[in-house]
Amino acid sequence: MTEEITAIDLFEQDSIDQEALAQLKRIVFADARQRGQFRERVTALEEKLGRAKTEDKAANQKLGLCLWVLNRYEDGLQWLAAGGDDKERRYYQALCERELGLPDKAIANFERAEARGWDAFQIAMQIVETLRRSDQSADARKMLKRYARTGEQQAEYHYQLGCLQEADGQY
Repeated sequence: MTEEITAIDLFEQDSIDQEALAQLKRIVFADARQRGQFRERVTALEEKLGRAKTEDKAANQKLGLCLWVLNRYEDGLQWLAAGGDDKERRYYQALCERELGLPDKAIANFERAEARGWDAFQIAMQIVETLRRSDQSADARKMLKRYARTGEQQAEYHYQLGCLQEADGQY
């Protein structure tokens, strides 16, 4: 029998990778009890770190990631900015910026995440989505076209292509 992973289990990890964050977000929004427990832990971490960002960049980044999980993008962005300058910080900063309607900043941070080692295809698809969601469909289409060959076997490529086609009335 497999043991069920909880939001608190994931919160307690020293580092939280992309897969764990996606799982954490699913868990937190699928179960009200776990969401409440997770919010309590995040609030406690916020109180522990205080209003001012600490010198503990890892703690700042962890709080920023947890706030992103809770869809508190503005707060998450501030804490992530005080975290270490690595690919995770830049990637999740970009996701926050996109949700806050800051596509140019989001694209710049996606590009920085790629420069620091994030997967180029994933970054390209995130930039395509950012462009698409900010009504820059022509630019999104151009970028997507560059990935037609490498993306033909990737679900995210077809998702973005489908969204662009739907926006054009091609369904």
